[in-house]
Amino acid sequence: MDFLKDVGRKIEETAEDFFYFFSRPTLAERLVITGALVGTAAGFTAYLFIRLINFLSDWTISILPKSMSFWHYAGYLFFPALGVFLGYVLIRFLCPEAQGHGAEVLSILPEKSPWMSARIASVKLIASALTIGLGGSAGQEGPVIQIGGATASFLGKYLRVSDEDIRVLISAGAAAGLGASFGAPLAAVFFIMEVTLKDFASSLFSSIVIASVSGAVTSRLLMGDVDFVVGLTYTWSKPSDLLVYALVGLLCAPLGILYRMAIEKVEAYCAREKSPASSYLFPILGGILVGEIALFYPEVMGTGKKIVDAAFMGGLSGFRMGIVAFAKIAATALTLGTGGSGGAFMPAIFIGAVAGSSLSGVLGHLFAGAALARGSFAVAGTASVITSSYRAPITGIIMALEMSRDYGIVMPVMATCAISLVVASSVERSRVSSREKCYIPK
Repeated sequence: MDFLKDVGRKIEETAEDFFYFFSRPTLAERLVITGALVGTAAGFTAYLFIRLINFLSDWTISILPKSMSFWHYAGYLFFPALGVFLGYVLIRFLCPEAQGHGAEVLSILPEKSPWMSARIASVKLIASALTIGLGGSAGQEGPVIQIGGATASFLGKYLRVSDEDIRVLISAGAAAGLGASFGAPLAAVFFIMEVTLKDFASSLFSSIVIASVSGAVTSRLLMGDVDFVVGLTYTWSKPSDLLVYALVGLLCAPLGILYRMAIEKVEAYCAREKSPASSYLFPILGGILVGEIALFYPEVMGTGKKIVDAAFMGGLSGFRMGIVAFAKIAATALTLGTGGSGGAFMPAIFIGAVAGSSLSGVLGHLFAGAALARGSFAVAGTASVITSSYRAPITGIIMALEMSRDYGIVMPVMATCAISLVVASSVERSRVSSREKCYIPK
């Protein structure tokens, strides 16, 4: 009888705990539940946003230039300028706080009341869809990150999350957006922890993980496998192969540094020379210059996701891909630096993938005995550029491997990122030293 009483008591205690969890959960439990809701919303939004971009780009980049000879030249010049201009105008007049590339989602929050307005998400989505869909060079992850953050902020109010914790909850929404955009939930978590929060010991880590996974799963269910690279099987056999990948890191790292510097320089110039007239002229001029680049290198238009997939599959190589990498740097700096709306993370992936593909021919010839697959150079190049441009080696490693679904070359990719980080850190120290030498105290 005592045994039956103990069993009954245990069942009663378990039932009470179960009821208490759903009736009055703790903050951590509520944030986990919220993470799942935020992730699902971000995944659905990512699906709609990407489909809207594809719809616009099908007309402006594909159909019109081919259907009418006039648009073959004028369309490339007109549509990017229109997209960058409309994106700039929408954000300036409707939601100035939506400026930025998405990764700095926490920096736009007010200090006294750190809550994101739903207006940020809606304006950012429309402005970015117009900028990217009409031919501007940017990534889709930026607006989806901000949409995820705004959704988290909205739900956080009803969960009575404190001002101190809402920043981390918004970061969970940002991770959901990034995971939904690339189908890479693990990389999204580490990007938010490494780049945005700069903290790997957050007490709300579980909320960020759940949100990222929910966003990626929702996006995957809606899109299917058509927008994701099939699993690759690249391998390496000899320790000497690591030297080849180290060269990829050494040669691709400067591109990531140049990429970030180009965006910063164009933004600084436009801010310094801004006037009532030039503030509208810069986006138009930037879009026209993007169109001129696209006349010769149409790969730079839009997100470039298909080009990245082709590079990972080993379908790209040659000297031209190296030129395309520099063209993408210029096109993205002109798009985002002059006021266009979109993300800066996807272009970094594009630059690394095509640069790595370009190096595959030269390095494959010099190290013919290594017998390394062409697409593996694109994966390593992606990791290198992410590392050098964002100073985020862990994100670079995981993003490249998760997007390609190939973990067979994890050690070579780690070697690539290690070299890239050394190069980026050396350049940064040199820049700081130069600025200190140029400073003359009064």
